[in-house]
Amino acid sequence: FSIIDFAKVLKEFKDVQNKKIDILQFDCCLMQMIEILWQLKDCADFIIGSETELPGNGSNYSEIYKNLTTNSTVKDCVHNIVTDFEKKYKNTIVSCTYAVADMENFENFSKSFKIFLDELVNNKDIDFSVINNKREELYKYDDSFCEYADFKSFLYTFENQILAYPLLENIFFKVLEDYDDFILNSCTTNAYAGVLSGFGINIPYTEKLYSYYNQQSADYLDIYKDTVLNQIIEKIIYSE
Repeated sequence: FSIIDFAKVLKEFKDVQNKKIDILQFDCCLMQMIEILWQLKDCADFIIGSETELPGNGSNYSEIYKNLTTNSTVKDCVHNIVTDFEKKYKNTIVSCTYAVADMENFENFSKSFKIFLDELVNNKDIDFSVINNKREELYKYDDSFCEYADFKSFLYTFENQILAYPLLENIFFKVLEDYDDFILNSCTTNAYAGVLSGFGINIPYTEKLYSYYNQQSADYLDIYKDTVLNQIIEKIIYSE
Protein backbone atom coordinates (compact mmCIF):
# COMPACT_ATOMS: atom_id res chain seq x y z
CA PHE A 1 0.00 0.00 0.00
CA SER A 2 1.91 3.04 -1.27
CA ILE A 3 1.52 6.71 -0.48
CA ILE A 4 0.06 7.05 -3.98
CA ASP A 5 -2.70 4.57 -3.10
CA PHE A 6 -3.22 6.25 0.24
CA ALA A 7 -3.72 9.63 -1.44
CA LYS A 8 -6.29 8.11 -3.82
CA VAL A 9 -8.31 6.79 -0.88
CA LEU A 10 -8.26 10.14 0.89
CA LYS A 11 -9.27 11.96 -2.30
CA GLU A 12 -12.20 9.58 -2.70
CA PHE A 13 -13.22 10.39 0.87
CA LYS A 14 -13.01 14.08 0.05
CA ASP A 15 -15.19 13.63 -3.03
CA VAL A 16 -17.85 11.71 -1.09
CA GLN A 17 -17.86 13.93 1.99
CA ASN A 18 -17.23 17.14 0.06
CA LYS A 19 -14.52 18.15 2.54
CA LYS A 20 -10.93 17.41 3.42
CA ILE A 21 -9.80 15.63 6.55
CA ASP A 22 -9.07 18.21 9.24
CA ILE A 23 -6.00 16.53 10.73
CA LEU A 24 -3.80 13.80 9.29
CA GLN A 25 -1.26 12.64 11.87
CA PHE A 26 1.47 10.12 11.10
CA ASP A 27 2.79 8.20 14.08
CA CYS A 28 5.44 6.47 12.01
CA CYS A 29 8.96 7.29 10.91
CA LEU A 30 10.18 9.46 8.05
CA MET A 31 6.76 10.71 6.89
CA GLN A 32 7.23 14.49 6.95
CA MET A 33 8.80 14.57 3.51
CA ILE A 34 8.10 17.21 0.87
CA GLU A 35 7.17 14.43 -1.57
CA ILE A 36 4.50 13.11 0.80
CA LEU A 37 3.04 16.54 1.51
CA TRP A 38 2.93 17.13 -2.25
CA GLN A 39 1.04 13.86 -2.76
CA LEU A 40 -1.44 14.67 0.03
CA LYS A 41 -1.80 18.41 -0.54
CA ASP A 42 -5.48 18.12 -1.49
CA CYS A 43 -6.37 15.59 1.21
CA ALA A 44 -6.05 17.31 4.59
CA ASP A 45 -5.95 20.76 6.15
CA PHE A 46 -3.10 19.94 8.53
CA ILE A 47 -0.51 17.15 8.38
CA ILE A 48 1.56 16.17 11.43
CA GLY A 49 4.57 13.87 11.50
CA SER A 50 8.33 13.47 11.75
CA GLU A 51 11.10 13.73 9.16
CA THR A 52 13.18 11.31 11.27
CA GLU A 53 12.62 8.09 13.14
CA LEU A 54 10.04 8.28 15.92
CA PRO A 55 10.43 6.70 19.37
CA GLY A 56 8.41 3.55 20.04
CA ASN A 57 6.09 5.32 22.46
CA GLY A 58 4.92 7.64 19.71
CA SER A 59 2.92 10.79 20.25
CA ASN A 60 1.87 12.28 23.55
CA TYR A 61 -1.44 10.42 23.48
CA SER A 62 -2.43 11.37 27.00
CA GLU A 63 -2.75 14.95 25.76
CA ILE A 64 -4.19 14.38 22.28
CA TYR A 65 -7.72 13.69 23.47
CA LYS A 66 -7.58 16.82 25.60
CA ASN A 67 -6.42 18.82 22.58
CA LEU A 68 -9.21 17.44 20.41
CA THR A 69 -11.89 18.31 22.94
CA THR A 70 -10.74 21.56 24.52
CA ASN A 71 -9.13 23.67 21.79
CA SER A 72 -11.34 26.24 20.14
CA THR A 73 -9.93 25.77 16.64
CA VAL A 74 -8.33 22.98 14.63
CA LYS A 75 -5.24 25.16 14.19
CA ASP A 76 -4.85 25.53 17.97
CA CYS A 77 -5.28 21.78 18.34
CA VAL A 78 -2.55 20.75 15.89
CA HIS A 79 -0.19 23.42 17.19
CA ASN A 80 -0.56 22.03 20.71
CA ILE A 81 -0.16 18.40 19.60
CA VAL A 82 3.38 19.26 18.45
CA THR A 83 4.09 21.27 21.61
CA ASP A 84 2.94 18.37 23.79
CA PHE A 85 5.11 15.97 21.80
CA GLU A 86 8.12 18.17 22.57
CA LYS A 87 7.24 18.21 26.27
CA LYS A 88 7.15 14.41 26.31
CA TYR A 89 10.65 13.96 24.90
CA LYS A 90 12.66 17.12 25.59
CA ASN A 91 14.13 15.79 28.87
CA THR A 92 14.90 12.32 27.52
CA ILE A 93 17.79 10.93 25.48
CA VAL A 94 15.54 10.56 22.42
CA SER A 95 16.51 12.53 19.31
CA CYS A 96 13.54 13.17 17.04
CA THR A 97 11.50 15.81 15.26
CA TYR A 98 7.81 16.59 14.99
CA ALA A 99 6.08 19.21 12.87
CA VAL A 100 2.71 20.28 11.55
CA ALA A 101 2.17 21.59 8.03
CA ASP A 102 -0.56 24.10 7.29
CA MET A 103 -1.57 22.81 3.88
CA GLU A 104 -3.37 26.04 2.97
CA ASN A 105 0.06 27.69 2.84
CA PHE A 106 1.76 24.71 1.20
CA GLU A 107 0.40 25.78 -2.20
CA ASN A 108 2.57 28.92 -2.27
CA PHE A 109 5.62 26.86 -1.36
CA SER A 110 4.94 24.28 -4.07
CA LYS A 111 4.72 27.01 -6.71
CA SER A 112 7.94 28.74 -5.70
CA PHE A 113 9.83 25.45 -5.32
CA LYS A 114 8.77 24.41 -8.82
CA ILE A 115 10.04 27.71 -10.25
CA PHE A 116 13.32 27.35 -8.36
CA LEU A 117 13.89 23.83 -9.72
CA ASP A 118 13.11 25.02 -13.26
CA GLU A 119 15.66 27.82 -13.01
CA LEU A 120 18.22 25.56 -11.37
CA VAL A 121 18.06 22.79 -13.96
CA ASN A 122 18.35 25.29 -16.82
CA ASN A 123 21.43 27.05 -15.39
CA LYS A 124 24.48 25.59 -17.11
CA ASP A 125 26.91 27.04 -14.56
CA ILE A 126 25.68 25.15 -11.51
CA ASP A 127 28.16 22.49 -10.41
CA PHE A 128 25.99 19.66 -9.10
CA SER A 129 29.02 17.63 -8.03
CA VAL A 130 29.43 20.15 -5.20
CA ILE A 131 25.98 19.20 -3.95
CA ASN A 132 26.82 15.53 -3.96
CA ASN A 133 30.10 16.09 -2.11
CA LYS A 134 28.49 18.25 0.57
CA ARG A 135 25.62 15.96 1.48
CA GLU A 136 27.75 13.69 3.71
CA GLU A 137 28.72 16.51 6.03
CA LEU A 138 25.54 18.57 5.92
CA TYR A 139 22.33 16.73 5.98
CA LYS A 140 22.19 12.96 6.24
CA TYR A 141 20.42 11.75 9.38
CA ASP A 142 22.56 8.66 9.92
CA ASP A 143 24.00 5.77 7.95
CA SER A 144 20.65 3.96 7.86
CA PHE A 145 18.89 6.81 6.03
CA CYS A 146 21.62 8.41 3.95
CA GLU A 147 19.20 9.20 1.11
CA TYR A 148 16.97 11.38 3.28
CA ALA A 149 17.90 15.05 3.57
CA ASP A 150 16.55 17.83 5.71
CA PHE A 151 14.83 20.11 3.20
CA LYS A 152 16.33 23.40 4.33
CA SER A 153 19.82 21.88 4.50
CA PHE A 154 19.37 20.51 0.99
CA LEU A 155 18.35 23.93 -0.28
CA TYR A 156 21.29 25.68 1.40
CA THR A 157 23.81 23.48 -0.41
CA PHE A 158 23.03 25.56 -3.50
CA GLU A 159 23.37 28.94 -1.81
CA ASN A 160 26.98 29.86 -2.63
CA GLN A 161 26.58 28.95 -6.29
CA ILE A 162 23.41 30.91 -6.99
CA LEU A 163 24.34 34.25 -5.42
CA ALA A 164 25.78 35.40 -8.75
CA TYR A 165 22.41 34.95 -10.45
CA PRO A 166 19.78 37.47 -9.25
CA LEU A 167 16.79 35.48 -10.55
CA LEU A 168 17.95 32.29 -8.86
CA GLU A 169 18.88 34.14 -5.69
CA ASN A 170 15.47 35.82 -5.44
CA ILE A 171 13.48 32.64 -5.94
CA PHE A 172 15.84 30.79 -3.56
CA PHE A 173 14.91 33.14 -0.72
CA LYS A 174 11.26 33.04 -1.78
CA VAL A 175 11.27 29.24 -1.40
CA LEU A 176 12.79 29.57 2.08
CA GLU A 177 10.18 32.14 3.05
CA ASP A 178 7.29 30.03 1.75
CA TYR A 179 8.74 26.95 3.44
CA ASP A 180 8.77 28.67 6.83
CA ASP A 181 5.23 29.95 6.24
CA PHE A 182 3.63 26.52 5.88
CA ILE A 183 5.26 25.18 9.06
CA LEU A 184 2.69 25.97 11.73
CA ASN A 185 4.74 24.46 14.57
CA SER A 186 7.80 22.21 14.82
CA CYS A 187 10.19 20.85 17.40
CA THR A 188 13.51 19.02 17.52
CA THR A 189 15.07 17.21 20.47
CA ASN A 190 18.63 16.48 21.55
CA ALA A 191 20.98 15.69 18.62
CA TYR A 192 18.59 17.22 16.08
CA ALA A 193 17.97 20.44 18.01
CA GLY A 194 18.92 23.42 15.88
CA VAL A 195 19.99 21.15 13.00
CA LEU A 196 16.80 19.90 11.32
CA SER A 197 14.00 22.17 10.14
CA GLY A 198 10.96 19.87 10.38
CA PHE A 199 10.61 18.42 6.89
CA GLY A 200 12.82 16.31 4.67
CA ILE A 201 13.26 15.38 1.04
CA ASN A 202 14.39 12.12 -0.56
CA ILE A 203 17.60 12.51 -2.57
CA PRO A 204 18.85 9.04 -3.63
CA TYR A 205 22.26 10.48 -4.38
CA THR A 206 24.02 7.40 -5.72
CA GLU A 207 23.26 5.45 -8.88
CA LYS A 208 22.51 2.35 -6.80
CA LEU A 209 19.97 4.13 -4.60
CA TYR A 210 18.42 5.89 -7.58
CA SER A 211 18.03 2.59 -9.43
CA TYR A 212 16.42 1.01 -6.36
CA TYR A 213 13.81 3.73 -6.02
CA ASN A 214 12.97 3.66 -9.71
CA GLN A 215 12.55 -0.11 -9.67
CA GLN A 216 10.32 0.00 -6.59
CA SER A 217 7.96 2.61 -7.99
CA ALA A 218 5.54 1.63 -10.74
CA ASP A 219 4.15 5.16 -10.63
CA TYR A 220 6.02 8.35 -9.98
CA LEU A 221 4.90 10.59 -7.17
CA ASP A 222 3.10 13.79 -8.14
CA ILE A 223 6.13 15.91 -7.30
CA TYR A 224 8.06 14.16 -10.09
CA LYS A 225 5.19 14.73 -12.51
CA ASP A 226 4.77 18.38 -11.54
CA THR A 227 8.42 19.45 -11.28
CA VAL A 228 11.89 18.70 -12.64
CA LEU A 229 13.11 17.32 -9.30
CA ASN A 230 13.98 14.02 -10.96
CA GLN A 231 16.27 15.85 -13.38
CA ILE A 232 17.95 17.59 -10.45
CA ILE A 233 18.56 14.24 -8.77
CA GLU A 234 20.05 12.84 -11.98
CA LYS A 235 22.37 15.85 -12.29
CA ILE A 236 23.56 15.26 -8.72
CA ILE A 237 24.11 11.54 -9.31
CA TYR A 238 25.77 11.80 -12.71
CA SER A 239 27.64 15.08 -12.21
CA GLU A 240 31.15 15.04 -13.61
